[in-house]
Amino acid sequence: LTVSKNIYSIKALFDVNIENVYFQEYIFSKNNFKLNYSNNILKIIDLYSLHDNAELNLDGTYNFFKKKFQSKVSLSDLKIDKNFFSKNSAIFIKEAYLNCSANISFDNSLVPPFLNKLSFERGRCRAKEPKLGGININDVITKVDNLNTFQDFFDLFDLKKFPGDTTLNFMYLDFRLKNKKFLIDLFEANHKFIKVKSSGNVNIVSQDIDIDNEVNIVTEKLKSLPNFKVFVKGNTENYKVSYDYEKIKSALLKKGVDKIIGKNKIIINSNSLKNLLNDKGLKEFNTDKLFDLFLD
Repeated sequence: LTVSKNIYSIKALFDVNIENVYFQEYIFSKNNFKLNYSNNILKIIDLYSLHDNAELNLDGTYNFFKKKFQSKVSLSDLKIDKNFFSKNSAIFIKEAYLNCSANISFDNSLVPPFLNKLSFERGRCRAKEPKLGGININDVITKVDNLNTFQDFFDLFDLKKFPGDTTLNFMYLDFRLKNKKFLIDLFEANHKFIKVKSSGNVNIVSQDIDIDNEVNIVTEKLKSLPNFKVFVKGNTENYKVSYDYEKIKSALLKKGVDKIIGKNKIIINSNSLKNLLNDKGLKEFNTDKLFDLFLD
């Protein structure tokens, strides 16, 4: 430590080792880093810490003139489970180990309301073979390959009919945090039969969510189904899910037509045809009922 009469000429270098740091219910162990102070700038160098076998690495700078902190952070093997999600979540991560990196900045101090000043300029997370709870995708795919009626198609979106677990190939998240909003620039979930790409935002204070998802399904029998969209809006405790599946509905209808034509014989029950037309002519032609005629 060197000191001159001019306070702005103070320079200091510290090696810091702290066995355990307690933050709320979290424990960080084996903490070590260097502190370098010079010209009213404090640098945190090579910070290393452990939390439940997850490794934290950080390099940061705090500028006392600008009252601003900037850092690069990385996390390895961070465990995520159902405790991170609302009890009302229909689908959740049952077990995953994330590798993440982010550029973080905030103004003033880390005291409430620091979330108003905290920002992630860019962050990325990736997990190999994460396990989802609340849905068995293999059962969903079996249902797709064996659709019999149009109601079967709607049943695909009733998650309660497909309980269980699913292991994905990988998950990837590209995100930012700004003005109390967690911005999802890109989220990808990859499975042998289903691929999901998402974007949207979550307000980390109000817990309001607005997420658009594009879903692609490939099965053993259906190799080229069009994508369809799933929209999630509302609050994490009370959200609504809506769908845009006109393209995939048309494709599955065509599948039924092709199946019948392939048999070189078309047999349609006369009573079913009468119900289809419904005595109101073709002005109110019901394609859903037509779908039921063709899917056997």
